[in-house]
Amino acid sequence: MKRSIQIISSFHIWLGRYKYLLVTLSFLCYMLFFDQYRIPVAISIYSNLASLEQEKLNYQKLIVKVREDKRDIENNYEKFAREKYYMSRSDEDVFIIENQEFKKK
Repeated sequence: MKRSIQIISSFHIWLGRYKYLLVTLSFLCYMLFFDQYRIPVAISIYSNLASLEQEKLNYQKLIVKVREDKRDIENNYEKFAREKYYMSRSDEDVFIIENQEFKKK
């Protein structure tokens, strides 16, 4: 009987010392495993968000390019067809000259 009272008393003292640690550990366990917005799910959501934002930027650049092409088609469709699709008349020869930049070592 005396031994059990001593164990309970020592447990009570130990609990008083480490109550903040126990509360913190229990909160972390709850956040990791039981919460609706647990940490691994949040990490995957944020990584998915970053890839979607990058995709959004790519689409915005593509939209700008398509608008420029649309303006070119509206202004001079023959020039657009010759430059983009290398079209020519039956009595013409087409020469394609591309500018290349060389990398310096």
